[in-house]
Amino acid sequence: MISGAGLLGTALAGFTAEPAAAATWQRVPGSLKHVSVASNGSVWGVNQSDEIYRRSGNVWIREAGHLKQVSVGSGSLIWGVNANNAVYHRRNNAWEQILGRSLAQVSVGADGTVWGISAASLIYRFVGTGWSQVPGTLRQISVGSASQIWGVGALGRIYRRRGNAWELVAGTLAQVAVAPDGTVWGVDAFNRIYRRNQRQGHWVRIDGRLKQISVGSATRVWGVTPENRIYRFV
Repeated sequence: MISGAGLLGTALAGFTAEPAAAATWQRVPGSLKHVSVASNGSVWGVNQSDEIYRRSGNVWIREAGHLKQVSVGSGSLIWGVNANNAVYHRRNNAWEQILGRSLAQVSVGADGTVWGISAASLIYRFVGTGWSQVPGTLRQISVGSASQIWGVGALGRIYRRRGNAWELVAGTLAQVAVAPDGTVWGVDAFNRIYRRNQRQGHWVRIDGRLKQISVGSATRVWGVTPENRIYRFV
C-alpha cells in the first residue's frame, strides 16, 4: 500500500473535503521514474537512468535507447522525448526521430493524436508530418484522444480542451492524466492523488501517494511514487 492513508482531501475549490476514498494499489516489481499505460493495457516506462522498459506479461523487457519520458497510446503508438528534448516515435521496432521541434514532454492518444510541450511551456500539436503551435502555455499535457486533452499550467491551474479553446477547471494539480474514455486522474504538488468525478464536476481524493500517474481507461491506472516504486490501481 502506498503511504498516505487517512489524509483529508484539500478543501480548495473543485476538490472534495471528505476523507480520502479507500483505494487498492498493487505494487509492481521494478523501479521507474515515469510510466505510461494505454487503453489496451500496453505499459511502457523509463527509469532513473532513462532506460526504456516495456511490460510483457509480468516482466519488464529492456528496449534499446534512452528517453526521459514516454507516452503510449496503444501497442503501436509509442512516443517519447530524450534528455536533449529530442522527440521520437516507435516504428518497426525502432526509434525514429521527429525533427522540427524540441519538446520537454509529449503525449499520444489512442487514436494517434499527438500533442507536446516545449521547455518554454509552449503548446504544439502534431499535424501530418510537422508541429503546429497552439495558443496558450502549459507545463504538462495529457492526450487520451482528439477530444480528450487536458493539461496543467502555471500555478497548477488545470485546463481541458473544448473545441478550439482551453477551459479552466477548478482545482490545482502538478500533473493530470486523461484516458480515451474520459477518465481523468491527477496528482498534486504534495503527491496526493485525485480522481475526477465528471458527473458532479469535482475531484475526489484517493488514498495513496504518487508523483506521476497514467490512465489508459477507467480500469487501467498506473503510477510511480517519489521513491520510483511502481503501482497499479486494482
